[in-house]
Amino acid sequence: QRVVPRLRGLVIVPTRALAGQVHAVVSALAARTDLAVGLAVGGDGGAWARERSALLTGGARGGPVDILVATPGRLVEHLRAGGEFTLEHLRFLVVDEADRLLSASYQRWLPLVLGAAHAGSDDSSGGLREIAATPGAPGGWAVRTTRPMPGTPAAECRGGVLAPVGRAAL
Repeated sequence: QRVVPRLRGLVIVPTRALAGQVHAVVSALAARTDLAVGLAVGGDGGAWARERSALLTGGARGGPVDILVATPGRLVEHLRAGGEFTLEHLRFLVVDEADRLLSASYQRWLPLVLGAAHAGSDDSSGGLREIAATPGAPGGWAVRTTRPMPGTPAAECRGGVLAPVGRAAL
């Protein structure tokens, strides 16, 4: 059981429809746990305040959601809005259809997301440890982040910043 709820898992998908499908599956998988799953997609102008509130207080004990499924544009909006929404505790980043998302500008979301995930990290690698292809997810990549205690041997021996180690077959 988690003591402090934090946004630790982020799934980025290219469309609202796909985000809805992924959210439904992740929610079903998390149903018997105390993990809270959030959804951040654009399209409905009146949904911003409700969505923002749900992301910040929809989790366990009134804290933030643990896992967020989002489209890049809406995620960028939440990051730029600042406040309590942060990725500094992010441990898992899944980018579905990475080839599609990385080929389009999508408001230059990747540098912003990686910068937000590195915020608060004193580790020279920025907290990112490895990137690997997601099995069975065409074009999908999964990133696992770790943040060892600064000044420990683990923090000093971390590898390079970000290196691709494979790609899912199309």
